[in-house]
Amino acid sequence: MGASAGRDTPRMAAGAAAGLARGIKDGAAGGVPGWGGGLGNYGGPYGWSIGGVRLKVNEKDAEVYVDGYYAGIVDDFDGLWQQLRLDDGGYRIEIHKTGRSTLTFDVRVQPGRTITYRG
Repeated sequence: MGASAGRDTPRMAAGAAAGLARGIKDGAAGGVPGWGGGLGNYGGPYGWSIGGVRLKVNEKDAEVYVDGYYAGIVDDFDGLWQQLRLDDGGYRIEIHKTGRSTLTFDVRVQPGRTITYRG
């Protein structure tokens, strides 16, 4: 699930790219700023352009990729305070579990908003 040729690195919240490189994911407050379920950065009138994607998918241990980069598992992004936090813009989200079909969808993240995807 590598990045497609010619595609830019995903525009993620501050520190998220470094966290992805080390395989870190944040399911609670703390950890990588602006990533996962923390109460850190959020979009809106304060200068941040961050929104979120919440995943409501039955396969909780399925792997989640953003524009070809590993982001975590579904269970990291499916709770009330958990979401995949990204800069505003368009992304391709892939949910992969061995032995199952890969679920792929495109999403447009907007500052201060959380999109819930059910699949």
